[in-house]
Amino acid sequence: MVIFTVIDDLLAKTSVKPNEIDILIVNCSCTTMIPSMTDMIIINRYKLRSGIRNTELSGMGCSAGLIAVGLARNLLQTMSYGAHALVVSTEILTGKYYAGRKRSMQLTNMLFRMGGAAVLLSTSRANARFELMHIVRKSTSAQDSAYHCVFHEEDEEGNLGLNLSKDLVATAGEALKSNITTTAPLVLPVSEQFSFLSSSHFCSPLSHRRCLRKLQVQSIVFLISVSQFNISAYMLVGKL
Repeated sequence: MVIFTVIDDLLAKTSVKPNEIDILIVNCSCTTMIPSMTDMIIINRYKLRSGIRNTELSGMGCSAGLIAVGLARNLLQTMSYGAHALVVSTEILTGKYYAGRKRSMQLTNMLFRMGGAAVLLSTSRANARFELMHIVRKSTSAQDSAYHCVFHEEDEEGNLGLNLSKDLVATAGEALKSNITTTAPLVLPVSEQFSFLSSSHFCSPLSHRRCLRKLQVQSIVFLISVSQFNISAYMLVGKL
C-alpha cells in the first residue's frame, strides 16, 4: 500500500524508530475500514507498542488532513517532552468507483486518485524544521448548497457514486474567502495589517475594495506556500 511507502520514507529521514511513536492518527476521506487501518495495517506491520494512542478519521472529505494534524497537536499537549505523533493521510477510492452513466457522477472517477502522505510531529525541538503555530478551519456545512455540493448517493439506475453539484466552485470560493479572512491577521506582518487598516479607513469604497483585494492576494500567496508544504509533509518534521 502507498501508506507503507510514505511511512518508511518518513521514518528513514527522521531516524525515528516505530517504538518511539506515542500517537498514531490515520485519515481517509471516503473509505471506512473495519478493523481500522491503524489497528489492522499500521500497528501490526510496524509492531507499534501497546500503549500507543491511535485514532482513525474517515468521511471528513478534503479537510481530513487538517483535522488530523489539529487532533495530533491537541493530544501532544497532554504528552511529555519528546513525544511523537505520526499522522498519515491517504485516499482509497475503490469502494467509491462509479459505474453508471450520469456525467456529474463520472467526474469523480477522473478527478480523484489514490495517494498518501505522512508527517511526524513532536514536543521536542530536536531535528525539527518547522513550528506549528496556527490551525485555521472554517465549516460551511450549515449551508444547504455546501452540504449537497459533494454527496454520496444513487443515480436513477441505482448506481452509487459521488455527485458533484454545480455549486461546488462557488462553495469552495466562499470557504477560501472565509479562511483567508481568518488567516491573514495571523500571518501578515503588522506593517501590512496597519497599512490595510489605514487605507480602508481613509479611502473611498472603490479604493477599499482594492485594499481588500491586495490583502487577499497576499494571503493567497501564503496559503499556496502552505499547500506546497502539506503536499511534501511526509518528508518533514514539525514541532509544537
